[in-house]
Amino acid sequence: MGSSEEIIRSIVEMLNEKFNERKKVTVQRVFDKYSTKLVRGRDITLYLFRIGIIKPRREGESPKTADLWEINLENVRAFLENGGALLDIRCPLCGGQTISNSYNTYRCTKCFYQDQLPPFNPYIYRRNKNYKG
Repeated sequence: MGSSEEIIRSIVEMLNEKFNERKKVTVQRVFDKYSTKLVRGRDITLYLFRIGIIKPRREGESPKTADLWEINLENVRAFLENGGALLDIRCPLCGGQTISNSYNTYRCTKCFYQDQLPPFNPYIYRRNKNYKG
C-alpha cells in the first residue's frame, strides 16, 4: 500500500462496507492488517479515534488501552463524502482540503502547509474557523 492517505481511505471504505450500527470491532482484526513498516496498527487506531471514526466501546476506557471499538458510521460516510478530507478542514493559506500526517497534525495536499489540528469535538465534522476564503 502507498501513503498514509491511501491506508486511511481504504480502512474507512472497508468500515463503510462491512459494518453496521450494531457491530463492534477489535483493533487487531481490522487495523493491524493495514499496518506497514512506517504505520503501526495502534497509530491507525489512535488516528481514527482522533477524527471521530471510532470510540472505545466500554465506558471510561482510554483510546490507548481500549481493544473494542464502536464505529461511528455517520462520520464514516461524512469522511467518504468529503473525499477523505480530514474533518472537512481547509488550509488557512490556500484553502485546499487537508489530510492528516499523523493523528494530531495535518498538512495541506496542495501547498504542504503543516500545523496542529484546531480544537474540535472529535465526533462532529466542521469547518476550520480560521479559513478566510
